[in-house]
Amino acid sequence: MTRSMPEKSKVEHPPEPPTHLGRVLLQGASWQLLAQLAPLIVNLALTPFVISHLGLVAYGLFLVTSTLTQFLAQFDGGISRSASRYFAVFAGQGDKVATTRLVVTLMCCVAVFTTFVMGLAFIFADQLVAFFHAPPDLAEDTVFLLRVLTVIVGLALARSLFFSVLNAYQKYALTCGTMLLGYVIYAVGMWSTLTHGMGLRGVAYVFIVQQVFATVTLVPAAMPMLSADGLGFVSRRELAEFFSFAWKVQVSGLLNLVGLEAVTLIVARVAPADVPVFGPGSTFAQQLRVIPLNAISPIQSVTGRAIGRDGADATVPMFSRVQRIWVVLICGWVAVGAPAAYFGVNVWLPLPGHTAGLVTATLLLAHLFKLLPELQNQWAMLMHCPEFEMRAGLITTVLVLSGSLLLAPHYGAMGVAWATVVAQFAAFCYRMSVNRKLPVQVPSPLCSIPWVASVVSAVGSFLAVGAMSWLIGQHYLPRGGLGIVLCGLAAAPVLLIYLSVTVGLRQALSVIRVKGGRG
Repeated sequence: MTRSMPEKSKVEHPPEPPTHLGRVLLQGASWQLLAQLAPLIVNLALTPFVISHLGLVAYGLFLVTSTLTQFLAQFDGGISRSASRYFAVFAGQGDKVATTRLVVTLMCCVAVFTTFVMGLAFIFADQLVAFFHAPPDLAEDTVFLLRVLTVIVGLALARSLFFSVLNAYQKYALTCGTMLLGYVIYAVGMWSTLTHGMGLRGVAYVFIVQQVFATVTLVPAAMPMLSADGLGFVSRRELAEFFSFAWKVQVSGLLNLVGLEAVTLIVARVAPADVPVFGPGSTFAQQLRVIPLNAISPIQSVTGRAIGRDGADATVPMFSRVQRIWVVLICGWVAVGAPAAYFGVNVWLPLPGHTAGLVTATLLLAHLFKLLPELQNQWAMLMHCPEFEMRAGLITTVLVLSGSLLLAPHYGAMGVAWATVVAQFAAFCYRMSVNRKLPVQVPSPLCSIPWVASVVSAVGSFLAVGAMSWLIGQHYLPRGGLGIVLCGLAAAPVLLIYLSVTVGLRQALSVIRVKGGRG
């Protein structure tokens, strides 16, 4: 399909001249990082406010409905993520006709999916809310919020096609800028509605305004990248070829989502009192996990270009150097970040006890086992072995769900966190074993772990942030959002010392040169 669709449609405009790879990758990663940091900052500032104004029970229902609709949004047949790949090919060839045909075809597929799956969720919203033990005084507003979110998911899936077209033409400032403004709307809207006591219904109104803004901004902006001559559908053969790729993306995405998100629903069902503790901790750990992943796309691009130019065997030395630095950075990120997250989350949230911080630190440790082999996973994909990641995702999903169901009734949120650590570690062991089966092997990430520096940094972070937490607990310094920022600042010197010892300035400059590329 990557070749047949462009060949069948006449290219009206020649491809745009290539820009410098390093600059494009750096700009794209920078905008994505800003868009990912925005919800982190908004959550730091708003979560204590939302909890106190909604109440623990209503806040727990808000988390459950959000998680449920995010889960349903993943059942799109892999359309959104797969379309990005094809739109990029068409953009490189300047083929607006093929882009338009694929957009029109996939819009129809999304409409069918939305009508069926989201329609069922809309109809049975009352039963879903009752299943999660919503009290009678909150049930009506929770049903309204759930129905609004199901409609929004359908709208967002359709809009994601135009979002992907814009990204294919490297309009990162527009797409990520729209996301940033969307978080501003969310923050202002939540403050306004909750201050006026509108509760969960007010939250639904905020989401409506946010989504309307994104739609009227992105869809018209994508129109110049489309062509009226392309109004029509791709052939059945081409559509079948698209979905033969997309279903694999769908399965991998669902497995990853279930391993990371479905546990919130388990907590809501078997230990509903722990949802306000588990939800923020899980979300914060997930946001910390995502931040380093901004480097994956540039690294994958540079590695793929090198394989195409020099061959896989000749690329192994370069890949090994990049992987070593990746592993060192990830180990430092988790070693310093887990103790800091433990103290920081506890001074951030207005919750009793220390469970929320312990959940965050434990889940960040679990994410370590997913992050360490990330470059090896990308190498396997370049070697045409996607089945390894699918199997690892299956291992994670089975173990995290079974372990959560076994432990959550007795240990609540912490039981789910422990089950996640076991599941991710088992999948990590599998990933380490499959390297021998790759057509071209690369060194194991285990060879690059700085064990001593990681342990010393973890202890240093615990002591430094623990002292800051004590000062905050004695009311010398503020709690809430400022409190967690202060905890982060206390951990920063430890991370800098770790980086200077393990990476050094010269090696860091080497990474920048590799990332930038030479062509």
